[in-house]
Amino acid sequence: GWVHCYFSLGEKSRDHSAVLSCVMWRNDAKRVECEFRDGMDVVVYGSIGHYAPQGRYQLYVREVRPAGRGEKHLMVEKWKVQLTSEGCFDPQKKRPLPAYPLRVGVVTSETGAVLQDIRNVVSRRYPLELVVSPTAVQGEGAHLEIARALQRVERDVDVIILARGGGSFEDLFPFNYPEVVRAIVSC
Repeated sequence: GWVHCYFSLGEKSRDHSAVLSCVMWRNDAKRVECEFRDGMDVVVYGSIGHYAPQGRYQLYVREVRPAGRGEKHLMVEKWKVQLTSEGCFDPQKKRPLPAYPLRVGVVTSETGAVLQDIRNVVSRRYPLELVVSPTAVQGEGAHLEIARALQRVERDVDVIILARGGGSFEDLFPFNYPEVVRAIVSC
């Protein structure tokens, strides 16, 4: 069965030490969806209370989740569930790629090396027309620009390449947004 959780939040360095004792009651603890370990950065929600027997304050935690990158992974998982329920990943919605496309849309940054790479590969292998729909591929609002770039080109081409040149999970994060997935599904 589930038990109450007792832990500390804090920061320790040579110059100072700041620690806050925490308690998470079993009803809240059983809702935690991932495993936590010492030293992990977390975001917690709760309220401060006074623990009279020891004369100290502590945080009564109602919710805890990973901070930073962990938080973005949780967002992606939540979006996956939501988009699955909307039918975005249904195999029946998938269409076969055309064997010999004549016009290929490329949704990417106009200034990135990936566009030149695509041009080079296409020119060596198969003569076709590339239709570029430029977009930001990272930064604030990039997911909305990507979705609009897909919509701009979808009626004019046989197939679309949505690309960016590599990157970390953080760099690729705009491609995970529901707006981008829905734009791809509607193509």
